[in-house]
Amino acid sequence: MGVLSVERGQDRWIHARSRPRAVRTIFLGLLLVFGLHMILWRQHNHSIHQRRIPISQDREWCRLEHNASSHEPALPVRAAEPKAYSTDFWSTSDGRIQHYTLVRPTTVPPPEQAVLILSVTRDEESFGRNPTEAPRTFRNYLDFITTSTPPETQISLAVLTSSATEFAKYVHILTPPNDESSQESELRSAHTIRRNRTADYFDFDFHRVTLILHTVDTRPDDKSQYDSVRALRHGMPQHDRRAHIAKLRNYLQTTALHQETHLLWLDADVYKFSSPTMVETMMKRTTTSPTRDVGILTARCAIGEHDLAEAWLSEHPDFILPAAPQPGDDEESVKTKLEMRGAPGGRYEILAHKTNAQESYDLNAWIGRRYTPNNIEQEMLWEDKASWEPSHALGRTLMVHDAIRGTADDDLVRLDAVGGTLLMIRADLVRMGLIFTPGYFVGMTWEHGEGYDGIETEGICVMSRSFSRDGKSSCYAMGGDWAVYHTIW
Repeated sequence: MGVLSVERGQDRWIHARSRPRAVRTIFLGLLLVFGLHMILWRQHNHSIHQRRIPISQDREWCRLEHNASSHEPALPVRAAEPKAYSTDFWSTSDGRIQHYTLVRPTTVPPPEQAVLILSVTRDEESFGRNPTEAPRTFRNYLDFITTSTPPETQISLAVLTSSATEFAKYVHILTPPNDESSQESELRSAHTIRRNRTADYFDFDFHRVTLILHTVDTRPDDKSQYDSVRALRHGMPQHDRRAHIAKLRNYLQTTALHQETHLLWLDADVYKFSSPTMVETMMKRTTTSPTRDVGILTARCAIGEHDLAEAWLSEHPDFILPAAPQPGDDEESVKTKLEMRGAPGGRYEILAHKTNAQESYDLNAWIGRRYTPNNIEQEMLWEDKASWEPSHALGRTLMVHDAIRGTADDDLVRLDAVGGTLLMIRADLVRMGLIFTPGYFVGMTWEHGEGYDGIETEGICVMSRSFSRDGKSSCYAMGGDWAVYHTIW
């Protein structure tokens, strides 16, 4: 009996010791099952994330996608989360210069595909208008860029304006409704822009947007002759106007350029390219090759829809453009002619100019020779920049439409000067110091400073010689039928 009791006691003691082991075994088993479950769940969730696709701006609730390689069933994907932007605002103490930047870190394009599109505007008329059509707006400008250029994720946009009202509009239109910054709110309040944020917002996928307000005027005090933003681009005098534009261009491109390999300068009133692949083609051709350095590339600038201009003229049969003031006219004659013509650069004058320029509107794109001032003219020029207007040597200069005549679409034609309607520029040249010259670059001296020719876009081609291997201009034009179209007004 005693022996039996001892054996039973030992048996109970052995079972008691084995219980913790059983508990530990069960716990470890449950932990292993839970770990396997988490691993399988993470793999499944990762595969769903890989198949998730962005939702376009039509705001559909979901979209189906089929994985052709794995033949997995299509998965419903809910509308994308609101796009993530970072914003930054900077201003001078007097508010005359302001910077507003929006960046989407998730859309960083490969450097070789990144392009910065730049434009300078003055006011709401900068976007132009065609006859029988409503005036174009900033929205039309954005629509054109998003439908006529590479994918938006490869694009950064930079716009500089001298209008505080326009600047506030740009900020208002491009700031996401659910990401309105305090600066944007203050801008809208200051300029009484009270509209529906969701309705006004322009949904975009640009990598970065740089908006700049620049109201510091670098021109002389007497600016009455430049009051119209659509002032006739080729009348006298031009020196001060083009010098001011050159400074604004340089300010914008040096401020906005980041990792992009190309810059595309685009006039705000351009509304059509001759081909939807024009920008991509220009990027591919603006490069260095064993045979030539293409640093700056442009295309023929057409006047727009010529039939629209003809239609407008047919509706206004009494339209006659009075003679322009001429050197030697007395003060009364000048006053009378200006009153008859309207404001310099007015719509009548612009229309007449464009309908006369049937093949090319850009008179700053050419190859050849220009007149050089004699000693007397040079002395006068040093005293008064308006006393001299650079001009083409008779019979020794070809405008761009003549220079590319008979060429094919694959051809490139070297130019001595370009205009600013459409310019593709290699970003590495800008980083090394290429600028739009803010004065007459040709003929500069230590004593007198500016020379007699080569300002703004024409000067950039002269400066490009310093960056080319053969010492010649690295400005070229696309041959064949490539063209860019301005509005009539």
